[in-house]
Amino acid sequence: YWQQALEGFINRPLVGFGWGTFEIVALRFQKETAGWSNFTHNFYFQVLAEAGIFAFLSFMSFLVLSFRHIWQIVKRDTKNPFLLGGFGAILASSLHSFLDYDWNFPAVFLTFLFLLANLLAINSQGLKRNQPLRLVKWLMVVLAVLVFVFGWIQLAGEYFYRKGDYQKTLALSPWPAVRVRKMGDKLFEKDFIQGEKMGQRIVSLSRQDPSMHYWLADKYYFAGQLEKSAQYYQKAIEYNPLDNWRLYQKLGKIYKQLGKQEEKDVLYQFFGQNLEKSKILQKENEALAKDLYFIGEEYLKEGRERETVSWWKKTTQVAPQWSYFHIDLASLYLSLDEQNRAEAVLNSCLTFYYPREHCQEYLERLSKGEDFEPPGYWRAKILAIPD
Repeated sequence: YWQQALEGFINRPLVGFGWGTFEIVALRFQKETAGWSNFTHNFYFQVLAEAGIFAFLSFMSFLVLSFRHIWQIVKRDTKNPFLLGGFGAILASSLHSFLDYDWNFPAVFLTFLFLLANLLAINSQGLKRNQPLRLVKWLMVVLAVLVFVFGWIQLAGEYFYRKGDYQKTLALSPWPAVRVRKMGDKLFEKDFIQGEKMGQRIVSLSRQDPSMHYWLADKYYFAGQLEKSAQYYQKAIEYNPLDNWRLYQKLGKIYKQLGKQEEKDVLYQFFGQNLEKSKILQKENEALAKDLYFIGEEYLKEGRERETVSWWKKTTQVAPQWSYFHIDLASLYLSLDEQNRAEAVLNSCLTFYYPREHCQEYLERLSKGEDFEPPGYWRAKILAIPD
């Protein structure tokens, strides 16, 4: 999450992507399919990514100057339990925010600010009324004004949302993404043309969010507009190739319906390359194994067994506990007259406890020269594997 936040900051360093948008920004820079969060698990990085360098410097100046002033008070009265306890509490909260997102919750952050304000207000007689303290006060005023304005904007957005005026809602408060999609869904239900305009507006506001692109692609797909659907699925994949691997199979089917065999082959090749580069194939994932199996099955139906082999080999990597993948791959090797490879696949299956007995049965059949079921025989069983 830290890396995603820093990459987001580098892409838009001055003003950030907008407050509360990390869940969207992260999707663009996500390297793994597993692991997703609304927050950076570091409040300071979150401010940097969402609000930019100016807001970050203002916020850090506010904290540093406040701590400096409070520390001067603490040094003059080291036996005051309220001072020591309060200073320890705000220091612990500040340090913990380097590793978590407590301050994203208003109740926690307001408690922190309340305690900080009380410590700043303690009689500091004997201390110089220096410029840093005046800056702290002005920074607090600026923050209060920003919170006030932001709050009223959100309330206005909520008002228009409840009235059903989604265009004004979107203009005032385009985040979070979930609400925006709900608005688009409602418009699509009433009027597809108006929904399409809203959908394109949503995508223009969040061009780097792959989920928005495939949300609109789904709308076009169910409306039978396959060309437009393919366009937005492709955009979603470009922004984050491994955000949702099922998009590859969806887009591949669309290319097949449109008769674009070459585009489908390029798409699947790109998918395979990204899988090899990532660590995804090193983790067990039955849902991914099923999708890889069905991509291989498409090639099998086209008579391209070699391509099927490359995809079905991946299924045994991510779902080694399921014998059906091993046996179907072995059957495919036998159909290609590669008995040694079929035997090797079945032997590798024996290292896992659950599929061992099933694979042993097929090894015995192989040693006796008995025929196997044709490749794809176990499709129904594979389809029934829980995700």
